[in-house]
Amino acid sequence: MTEPEMRFSNYTLSIVLKGIATSGAFRTGQAVHSIVIKIGGEPDDFVTCSLVNMYSKCGVANDALKVFEMIKSPDIVAWSSIISVLDQQGLKEEAAKFFHLMRRTGMRPNQFTLSSLVSAATDLGDLRYGQSIHACAHKFGFESDDLVSNALIGMYMKFQSIYDGYHIFNKMTNRDVVSWNALLSGFHDETSDQGIRIFRQMLIEGFRPNMYTFISTLRSCSSFLNIEYGKQVHTHIIKDNSINYGYVGTALLDMYAKCGCMEDVEAIFSRLTERDVFAWTVIISGYSQTNQGEKAAHYFNQMRREGVIPNEFTLASCLRGCSGIASLENGYSCIPWQLSLGSQLIYL
Repeated sequence: MTEPEMRFSNYTLSIVLKGIATSGAFRTGQAVHSIVIKIGGEPDDFVTCSLVNMYSKCGVANDALKVFEMIKSPDIVAWSSIISVLDQQGLKEEAAKFFHLMRRTGMRPNQFTLSSLVSAATDLGDLRYGQSIHACAHKFGFESDDLVSNALIGMYMKFQSIYDGYHIFNKMTNRDVVSWNALLSGFHDETSDQGIRIFRQMLIEGFRPNMYTFISTLRSCSSFLNIEYGKQVHTHIIKDNSINYGYVGTALLDMYAKCGCMEDVEAIFSRLTERDVFAWTVIISGYSQTNQGEKAAHYFNQMRREGVIPNEFTLASCLRGCSGIASLENGYSCIPWQLSLGSQLIYL
């Protein structure tokens, strides 16, 4: 394949690049790009569009942009790819700018373009822009597309436009676990009880919850201080063997700690295979909130012995728990960490 005398058709190169994009094999993609350059001449738009797609799927925005600028007439795959990678790399405003450029050319967006732009609007905190993308999706017949619908539900729930999120969810004919998670993500504080009902309905309809489902539902239980339903969610987590998956264990700790059930917190904490700073902070905070400063100091010191570096929230919790006279000596152990981190967020 690397012999200089060999030649590859544009079709062959595009097929190879498509496979690389699917696998995310960035180095192989760079090698194929080198072959395109060595062949000489000006590659056609079909190949350059495939290169943009490959770099975008590999998450390399700069290279995708460089190749995109070489395309005389970008197709919808190239436009969608560049908008998607800019969104994924946190360049939300750039993604919006490229969408406007695309629309000026008269190119119709597809579901991938629109879902990326809804995500960009969500992260930018710009509901009005998100609503304009929603209107565009409706205009071009993509409002009922699963990918676009899920993104729209997530956007509306983040902005607490619960009616709009529900409306789109109820219109969906092919809901999946992503749809349920998007809906669940918006229920907290005064609407937490609705989140619990949604989780129950999800189970009734036969959907299997995943990590994000459990985290959102446990957050609802924490906000609503519903320990009984929290225990039911805990049972599902045990059945699914998900306690050590992602932040599920930490969310479970937080739920029990918020409900003041520190014996349960200790039991779960002891079973976690990996205890990061967030898990340690939850147990320290839980003991501080229940006025058990000695316990808070004990776990803070154990955390240090295990080599986990505290953050400002850990320190604040430790100092708050040790603020009583009996625990003052333990509180002194937090002070060097406070100074070394230069925390400005701790107020006793």
